[in-house]
Amino acid sequence: MYVAESEWGVRETTPQMTVLRNTGGGGIAVDRSPQQSAEFRSDRAITDVRLGVQRATFPIPFELTWETYDDFLAAALFGDWSTGVLKQGTTAHFFDLEEGFTDIAVYLTMIGAMVDTFTLSLQPEGRIITGQFGFIGRKLIDPETSSGDATPTAANSNPPFDSFTGFIKKDLVAIGVATSLDLSVANNLAAHYILFDDEASGMGAGRANITGTLNAYFTGKDEIEEFLAEDECALQFELEDLDGNTYLVDLPRVKWTGNTRNVAENEITQAMPFQALYDETEETAMKITATAASS
Repeated sequence: MYVAESEWGVRETTPQMTVLRNTGGGGIAVDRSPQQSAEFRSDRAITDVRLGVQRATFPIPFELTWETYDDFLAAALFGDWSTGVLKQGTTAHFFDLEEGFTDIAVYLTMIGAMVDTFTLSLQPEGRIITGQFGFIGRKLIDPETSSGDATPTAANSNPPFDSFTGFIKKDLVAIGVATSLDLSVANNLAAHYILFDDEASGMGAGRANITGTLNAYFTGKDEIEEFLAEDECALQFELEDLDGNTYLVDLPRVKWTGNTRNVAENEITQAMPFQALYDETEETAMKITATAASS
């Protein structure tokens, strides 16, 4: 479950949490690097070991469904939704994330959680669209025996998006030979630590690095020429669920960073990694437009 925090790293006292749909993952993890005493002893023994600062992480893999992850998408882009449009920005979003093991009454809560990484994968044969949010946070609260919210908001039951319905376009022209698309957002977050405290005192955001790889059948020389000439183009793809809701993802300024071919007995494909760049006109490197079926 999750709830937005009003202040970074400060747990909400009466949270109205929402159950979060997910596909498993490793759960909340805290790394505390051990440091052995370096004291010299005649018996060759180690006298003590101390643990370092808390480095709390939480990967949440998911199947993309309408409206389920809109808060996290905004957090991944450091932006805010406005009339169904989300652009890359500088607004930080932070959450309390709770992981409950109801059969043994153990509840773990990470506070000050922010989206460090976001990935999305489109694969062929009508596969469900999958992805993952990678969170880092201030710290893990001591395990509790009850949830922070006994009556959370239930998760929606919207159907997952798949690769049967939608499109991929380059410069507004449909790419009819694409075989897969992977998109990645890395915010390069860094937890800050100070003396006399084992938990993060703040979180610094680095550059937003938006990259991906488009795989397609090899049908011509255009992409090779564009790669060699360092030409730029616009990429966009739209996903539509069974109810007719759509997410349109625009990368208005893209540069290919490679071009390699995979030659098999009965097909030749090419992998085209790319870098999304800031576009002055759109004032973003990535834009998501959400359109409900009834609109």
